[in-house]
Amino acid sequence: KYIFQFLAPVLFSLALVTSCTSTKKENINVENLTICNDTISISTTNYSINNDSFFIIADSDTNISNNYNISNNTKIFLTEGKTLCNYGLSNSGEIIDITLDNLTYSFDYTDYLNENYPIFYDFNESIYKEGCYINGTPGYFKKCEINNISPMIQELEFNFWLNDYYLLENESLIFLGDINSPSNMEGNLTIKIGKKSDSGYEYPEEWIVFDGKIDLVKGENELNDFIGNISWKAKDEILSDYYKAYASLKTEIGEKRPYEIFFVKDVGNLFLINSTINKEKILLNDSINITLNIENEDNHNLSFDYGFIIEDLKTLEGVKDVEFISDGFIENLSSKEFSFVWNETNNLISGNYSLIPSIRFNIENETIERLGEEYKIEILGFKDLGEPTLNIIDYEDSSFGKFSKAIVEYSSNNYDKNLRFHVYGYPKQVVSDYNLEGIKANDLSSIDLTYSVKRDKDYVIGIPYLLKPNCDNYYETGVYRIRIRVFENSEDEWIEWDTFDFNTSIAGKNEYLCPVKSSSSGSSQSISIPNSIEDKEKNEFNYGDVTYSLGIPKKISNKFSIEINYTNKRNITDIRIESYLYSGKKLSRENIISKNIEENESGKITLNNIVINHEEKDEYKIIVKINSSKRKSLKTYSKIVEYEPEKNTIKSFYTLQEKYQDSIKLFGSLDNGFGSVELLSLTNTSYTDANDKMIFEEKIFPGINHYFLILKDDFNNTLDVEKLSLFSDGNLIEKYKGQAIKVGFSNFIEDNNENGGILVTGNTVSSIDLDLGKTKLKKLINILLVFIFIIGAFHFWRRSY
Repeated sequence: KYIFQFLAPVLFSLALVTSCTSTKKENINVENLTICNDTISISTTNYSINNDSFFIIADSDTNISNNYNISNNTKIFLTEGKTLCNYGLSNSGEIIDITLDNLTYSFDYTDYLNENYPIFYDFNESIYKEGCYINGTPGYFKKCEINNISPMIQELEFNFWLNDYYLLENESLIFLGDINSPSNMEGNLTIKIGKKSDSGYEYPEEWIVFDGKIDLVKGENELNDFIGNISWKAKDEILSDYYKAYASLKTEIGEKRPYEIFFVKDVGNLFLINSTINKEKILLNDSINITLNIENEDNHNLSFDYGFIIEDLKTLEGVKDVEFISDGFIENLSSKEFSFVWNETNNLISGNYSLIPSIRFNIENETIERLGEEYKIEILGFKDLGEPTLNIIDYEDSSFGKFSKAIVEYSSNNYDKNLRFHVYGYPKQVVSDYNLEGIKANDLSSIDLTYSVKRDKDYVIGIPYLLKPNCDNYYETGVYRIRIRVFENSEDEWIEWDTFDFNTSIAGKNEYLCPVKSSSSGSSQSISIPNSIEDKEKNEFNYGDVTYSLGIPKKISNKFSIEINYTNKRNITDIRIESYLYSGKKLSRENIISKNIEENESGKITLNNIVINHEEKDEYKIIVKINSSKRKSLKTYSKIVEYEPEKNTIKSFYTLQEKYQDSIKLFGSLDNGFGSVELLSLTNTSYTDANDKMIFEEKIFPGINHYFLILKDDFNNTLDVEKLSLFSDGNLIEKYKGQAIKVGFSNFIEDNNENGGILVTGNTVSSIDLDLGKTKLKKLINILLVFIFIIGAFHFWRRSY
């Protein structure tokens, strides 16, 4: 994935200069880079590095900018630590690990060193030179040309060994060694025992044997003078396996880290003694016989798994780790051979691989794996065509609230794959889903384009995305970054394969997709309400010489009504009645009726209400307020009700038109006639109130056309989305679903053969499968040739400017 070049360590880690090249030929983000497990400190620095360029990693105490003339174009990153790689870069050489994107790159500059002199890199002459100290260390270098400049000080030496390298149960490990110091100095000594882990060795805290300061004298020092007769023995049962005795001595002139590997025989004594394979070259549909010799030295029978591992095996479906596993059983204190055949070789790609036999068993809920001798095998299968490549070749400037697309060129090379293209705005979330909510990096959804590709094919793919309508004018007209994450399907899981960005200009606002603002006042008499009002309770009371009886439903939806029967047996009365839904605040439109009631008049008033602000609450109340000219105070009546928003879905979305014209009529029907409907096409967006049945007239073009019918409720929440894909050859119109047409390089429609082909999507914003007869092919070819010519002319025009 990356190629690092380790160029120049400067004495005791004042700086490290590296070069970084990405095989993907794009800028490299080094924000998560670590060197010797030390991370880059948080800063406002731009972590993007130009591909195939240099940058500097320095410790946080560096004065490199003061001592060297460094170009302003050269980026310098500081580590969290005050020295690089613990106590700095060793004068005698060491291995330096740089990790980026979970991959580790190692460098060893030992071969460049002279026994007595450190090295430095002369940028003027572009070569390594032997250096001498000026003003001590840390200091700076110059070429050793003056006799009175002393060569580098003699190195610290630490020899470390053990009393035994094969420990039986209850035996102790004793640590021996000597330290040769060039001067009197203080150091910190640590000795600890490590056990195997997935990342190498881990060191339990209780296995730290010694950790403390020591005083070294010039010359030879015995290790026992510092640690005494300290030894190590496991307190509890441990697995029979290899362990690591690790020592670390840190001083002002550097660090020494010797270690020794030893074996402990305790529990879990099942061993893979040796193995054989019958061939080292494997053909397609071939088989290989593998035999393992297993020995059980425990006093009880054991069940285990056996097989082999091949890492990074190339198959037609991709690169994967292949593992063959079979069940085994072996009696106590016995040896046995286990043989098996591997014949899953029908889809392998040629190459050289490593086959590693293995056994696996459980001891006290811990899974133990033992690996055997590694075999080098050669697979003679399908030709290795290389890894897939993907490049963006075109994209559109667009407007908010519109569909747009990016066009990419994909070469499948080795593999058959199922791909997924996930588009989002970064860092500003300008790309939206069908609910007009911003899409984030990990919001994989049905709006993503999925696509199947075949081995040894070239594709041009149009990737659609929908931009936010920008209803609140939050986004200014300008250039925005769009990011496309490409995933591949592996064992029913989407694994990220690649990511790329492009910058595009976006402007404007799409009013059609913005919520309709409700009026602050309105007449209840103008609202259309269904006639049936069910399950109402009668609530009677007297107020201001008038007898009232209220009919309030127990259960309401987005629209509800309240019936008020009244009887006035006395004087003329003026009344004012208001009703609304309440839960902490008003949730329905203001609804007020004023009326003059004559003496001895009886009648009925209906208050029709529409909910305009739906919020999830535990309790809802209907409030009725009556104001009478005969009373000074209001009469307020409230009742708890059950509120369920009304539901609606799209029943159908279709066209009856079969002959091609410039426009087409589209028909839609809903379960219920409420809410609003938006119709989105590549060139237009229409907005209308929802009805049980609707008719739209839209443009249609030769090629593939997509139309989206989006149903929203009164609160602008998306309830349902239907997609209609139509293909026209310039004469007829048909409905299609699936992948796009493939057009061969010889300008003919190709079927599923081995010829390479490119993908053309015409006026589409997604890709559609076509199965066309011969008569349609002739007409489609002419259309596609015109389209390809237009695209070519467009690219030529862009490059001219």
